[in-house]
Amino acid sequence: MEATPEQIAGLSDQQKAILRLVQQGLRSKEIAPIVQLAPASVDTYVRQAMGHLGAADRRSAARMLADFEQSERFVSQSPDLSEPVGDRKKVARRLGRFILSMATPPPIGGSENDLTVAGRIREMLRVTCLLVTVVSALTLVFVGAMRALH
Repeated sequence: MEATPEQIAGLSDQQKAILRLVQQGLRSKEIAPIVQLAPASVDTYVRQAMGHLGAADRRSAARMLADFEQSERFVSQSPDLSEPVGDRKKVARRLGRFILSMATPPPIGGSENDLTVAGRIREMLRVTCLLVTVVSALTLVFVGAMRALH
């Protein structure tokens, strides 16, 4: 049985995260510390997701979500066949993704991280880029306000 986009859209982010962990073969007691919930709460989220998806058991609900996400990934990654993608477009697309990833704020709080040195430097650069963007925007707003007053 396949899940419809409406069924998947009806799942909360927490339900999706838990179903992804179920798909990895984890039990509720193993999932609970990861998502910072009690095992009974994990079971409740799984039961609600099963009911929403119409799944018979937790593994089939997790499989339905994984199958849907896999099919979505293939649809979103299909190349545009109407025009050839050259090296310039590939480089520009990669650069755009990099800039976009640098502009998003890093995760805050949660459990202790397991980042490598390179990962920590990347997160520091993300924070720096975000800070530069915010300060630049505030400076432009301030300069515009000062010019409007004079």
